[in-house]
Amino acid sequence: MRHLHLSTPVGTLATTCSSVGRLVRVDWLPVFSVPVGPVPDCESLPSPARKLLGDLHRYFTTGEPLDAEWVLSEGLETRAWSEFQKAVYRAVLSIPHGETRTYAWVANRIRRPGASRAVGQALRRNQHLIFVPCHRVISAGDIGGFMGLADPDAPELRFKQGLLDWEHSWRNPSFSFLAQKTG
Repeated sequence: MRHLHLSTPVGTLATTCSSVGRLVRVDWLPVFSVPVGPVPDCESLPSPARKLLGDLHRYFTTGEPLDAEWVLSEGLETRAWSEFQKAVYRAVLSIPHGETRTYAWVANRIRRPGASRAVGQALRRNQHLIFVPCHRVISAGDIGGFMGLADPDAPELRFKQGLLDWEHSWRNPSFSFLAQKTG
C-alpha cells in the first residue's frame, strides 16, 4: 500500500493506493483553506495511481471533471463493493459536475424506488471521496448527510458544501452563487 497526501481548497486528501495502483480509499483531513499543492512525487507509483492523482490535481486546479468511466474500470479498487453499492455508485457517477440530485433520484435511477435510506447507507460506506462524488447527493429539503453525519455545523458537512461550492464555481464562474439543484 502507498499513502500520499494532496492539499486542496477544501482540506487535505489522504489517498491509499494498492500495489497495482488502484485507489483503495480517499480520506479527508479537515485542514481548511489550504492552497492546492503540487502533485505528490508519484513517479514510482503504477500508472493508474499516477493518473488518478493527476486527475485529482486537475480537478482542483482547473475544475475539470473526472473521467467517471475510467475511474470505475481502471482506477478504483471495487472488489469489496456489493452489487447494490455498484449500482448506487454508477448512478452517482452519472450526476454532472456542478449539479446535485436527491437520494430518491438515485434510488429511482437504480430501479429501487423507496430505497433512499439504503442509498444513503451505501454512500456512507463510499471510500473513494470525490472519485465517487457522493457529495452531489442531497436530501429533498437540505444538503443531507455526509460521512454519516447530519449536523450542518459538522466539519464533514462543511466539506461537502465546500465541494459543492467548488464545482458550482467552475461550472458557472460568473454566477457561482446560483446553485443548481435538480431532482
